[in-house]
Amino acid sequence: MDLDLSSMKSVRKFADQFNKQESRLDILINNGGIMKALNTHTSEGFETIIATNYLGHFLLTHLLMDLLKKSAPSRIINVSSSAHFSGTDMMFKDFHIKSGCFGPSNFYLYCRSKAANVMHARQLQELYGNLGVTAYSCHPGTVHTEITRYYTFLNDFSSYILFKTLDCWNPMVQIGKTPKQGSQTPLYCSLQRGLESKAGRYFVECEEYEMSKLCNDDKACKVLWDFTKKELGIE
Repeated sequence: MDLDLSSMKSVRKFADQFNKQESRLDILINNGGIMKALNTHTSEGFETIIATNYLGHFLLTHLLMDLLKKSAPSRIINVSSSAHFSGTDMMFKDFHIKSGCFGPSNFYLYCRSKAANVMHARQLQELYGNLGVTAYSCHPGTVHTEITRYYTFLNDFSSYILFKTLDCWNPMVQIGKTPKQGSQTPLYCSLQRGLESKAGRYFVECEEYEMSKLCNDDKACKVLWDFTKKELGIE
């Protein structure tokens, strides 16, 4: 089944097909992510990074929640990043913001989307944990993937030089992680027995780790949750 997380229409179509074809869902890992997009906004008007990294996951989880509850005990894992520490509460105000010369940088938009992932997991745990659906967020580490593929010389000179230099030296292979290595913490959150007592928490290197002050704010998590539902037209 095809799924484009930047398109809420695609997310709804995928969820409808999945719910019709599958009888249970034990683990949902929300892992899609980009650091830059070819187009700054989606056809539905959302800023593309927040749409892909957060809104698509939020809507998908919402649409699959009945199946997750039916399959309980089940787990939801939001793959975030240490970049979430640079996220701010600006995300509560605008999912349509313009990036670039007259707006925030792509990296800032990425950071706020990763903070939203952590806050989403916390609120999921608050609402559904007692129903047997537990939620976790994690940082997989620096992993050598194609997440920077849309950076070019013209659209972001400094980032282009940085990432191309890294590619030439290839330090990711030496000091970073392979995709297999990067998958270990998400898999730990998915499969480790007895982890329910730490549900809602943030994990790094298969251990609980302190999250940002913003993400640890119960009120802020609730505000973001309500704002997101309103933006997505969820009752």
